[in-house]
Amino acid sequence: MREKLSIAMVVNFLPDEGKHGGVSYQVHSLANRLHEYFDVTIFAMNETTLNYHYKNVVVRFPGFLTRNRFFTITLFPLFVRFQNLNKFDIIHTHGEDYLFFFLRKPIIRTFYGSALGELKSSFSFKRKLHQFFRYFFEYLSGFHAKFNVAISHSTKKYLPFIDEVIPCGIDLEKFKPGNGKSSYPSILFVGTIKGRKRGWFLVKVFEEEIKQKVPDAELWIVSSEEVYGDGIRWFGHVFERKLIELYQTAWVFCLPSLYEGFGVPYIEAMACGTTVVSSPNSGAKEVLENGKYGLISGDEAIGKTVIGLLRNQRTRDNYVHKGLKRAQEFSWDNVTKEYRKLYSALLKVKRKCNKVNFDEA
Repeated sequence: MREKLSIAMVVNFLPDEGKHGGVSYQVHSLANRLHEYFDVTIFAMNETTLNYHYKNVVVRFPGFLTRNRFFTITLFPLFVRFQNLNKFDIIHTHGEDYLFFFLRKPIIRTFYGSALGELKSSFSFKRKLHQFFRYFFEYLSGFHAKFNVAISHSTKKYLPFIDEVIPCGIDLEKFKPGNGKSSYPSILFVGTIKGRKRGWFLVKVFEEEIKQKVPDAELWIVSSEEVYGDGIRWFGHVFERKLIELYQTAWVFCLPSLYEGFGVPYIEAMACGTTVVSSPNSGAKEVLENGKYGLISGDEAIGKTVIGLLRNQRTRDNYVHKGLKRAQEFSWDNVTKEYRKLYSALLKVKRKCNKVNFDEA
């Protein structure tokens, strides 16, 4: 039996039970699906509490460094370098890897958006400064990687050295339409209240506009930050099963984010048969194809857009139909197929180079 090729993946964190989404969840899901074809090992700061089929190596830090998240994340690449990464066929990084110079094995770097996009949408000076330095590190990563991947074409605009675009994936066996919608108008928001996700803005629009025009409407919020008000239901962090149920039963999903490198919640909502409303961020424009698969609205009209959808089932059904088709394009089968092709291409180039060097010796 032929031995599987070995892949080392590097990511800051892996997901925990009850926390869905983000880079960590994408890496976990990708590795779980690639394990059938490759021997996958993930190096991270923690061990995931989710079911996994890959090898999970926890990168250890001195105790005093773990007290400061900034130093932990910044120095993570240094402590990963202490691992024997050269024993793997390919190294696939999904985060800070700016110290990965002089490794003998090909490196693939996947960028889940860009720090420059984050910087432009940041509210605090401290966060802007942090993203500025991260953008510098992104260029260092791109310099030493053999192949650079972005999750969207909009990310490529910030990082011109990107070689290929491979989108985020979704589990269509889990994220699919349910048994029906809620008996009353419902709007779902998934994200943070503060910052670029702008849950606070949607709460304001709901209280000042939507609730006035549609009195029986409810705003469902999945967020770590507590929010209360007339017609507002706060769920906190939810397990994946509950999140899918909320996607399935909501009439409208609204995420007025200022910046998304891709926007996984948009495809999750579409896959569950829910109409999407978004602000005009770059990720939404790409995923929704400038309004073809969901509605994109500016701040001044987003309340009116949601109200119109809540009042018109035919319009909602039309976008649901189109959204379900669009979501199929982001299946994990499609995404893993692209990465398998990329791994194979890199290994062929490596073998060819090794053969040339041997012949010349």
